[in-house]
Amino acid sequence: MLKAGVISELIVVALLSAMMGYYLWLVSKGRPLPKIRRIPAVEAIEEGIGRCAEMGRPMHYAPGDFGQISGEWGPAVVSALNIYKYTLKLAAKHEVPVYTSLPGVAEIIPLVQGIAREAYREEGKPELYKEENILYYGPSAYKIARCGTVLRNNVALNVQVGVFYTEIQSHAVARQIGAINIGGTTRWTAMYGQAITCDYVLICEEVLAAGTLVSGDPGMTASLAGEDVVKMFLIALGAIGIVLGLLGNPALNSLLRM
Repeated sequence: MLKAGVISELIVVALLSAMMGYYLWLVSKGRPLPKIRRIPAVEAIEEGIGRCAEMGRPMHYAPGDFGQISGEWGPAVVSALNIYKYTLKLAAKHEVPVYTSLPGVAEIIPLVQGIAREAYREEGKPELYKEENILYYGPSAYKIARCGTVLRNNVALNVQVGVFYTEIQSHAVARQIGAINIGGTTRWTAMYGQAITCDYVLICEEVLAAGTLVSGDPGMTASLAGEDVVKMFLIALGAIGIVLGLLGNPALNSLLRM
C-alpha cells in the first residue's frame, strides 16, 4: 500500500515532466518559446561595466560560497557561471579588468578558467585573459579575502551571484568605496544581507531565470517555462483549497492525502 500523499506527489512530478517535455518538443520543432521578462539586475551589469570603463576602475565577481555543480545547489552554481560568462564578455568589449574570487572548492577553478578563456576568445580579445586575476581562497579565508580584493583593487562594480552564506561584508566594503553592488542568491536565509547592501538584487529563483536569460540556451528556457506553468497550477490549487476550506468543504484536502 502506498504511503498517504504519495499519489498527489506523483501527479505533480508527472505534470512537471510533461510540461518540460512539451516545451523541449517545441524546441526540437523550432517553434517559439515564452520570453523571459527583462530583469533589472541583469541590465544593471552592463551599466556598471560602462561606469568602470569611464572611471578607469576594475570590477569584481564572486560566483558564490558553494562551487560544486552537483547536488541540490547545482542549478544555482550553473546559473552563476552563465552570468559570469555574460559579464566577462561585456567587460571584454570595454576592456575592463575583472577580479574573480573563488570559494574553497577546488573543482571550480579549471571550470572558471575555461569559461574566462572562452569568453575573451569569443569577443576576439584572448590577450585580456589573466589567470592571476582569478583568485582562489580556502573556505576559512574566503569571506575576508573577498573584502580585501574589493578594497585593494578599488572596484567600481561588485557582482556576487550564486549560493551565498556570508556575502554581506564584501558588499558593505564595496558600498564604502562607491561601487555598484549587484547580488543574487537562491538561499532565502541569506537574502536579507543582499537586500540591505545591494543596489540591484536577484531574488531566489530570479538567479535561475537570469542565468537562463543570458545563456540563450533553448533547453534551459524550456525547463524554466515548464517549471513556471506547474508553479502557476500549484498556486491556483492552493487558492482553490483556501476557498474550499473557508466553505467547510474538505474535498481538496482529501484529494491531496491520496
